[in-house]
Amino acid sequence: MFLPNSRVEVAHSVDTGRFFAMPRPPVSPSLRNIMAIAQVLDVTLDELMPAEWPDLRA
Repeated sequence: MFLPNSRVEVAHSVDTGRFFAMPRPPVSPSLRNIMAIAQVLDVTLDELMPAEWPDLRA
């Protein structure tokens, strides 16, 4: 099984290299990209997301 060693390898695996490989201001990934990353890492979304959700109402 392929396990990526870097965020660039993950980005290329899910075809988001243009978002993660270039230096630029932080961008929130789409739900589709988060799902693709979870698939590449062979984890569930629950395992990928933080245990405590941040307050997003601000």
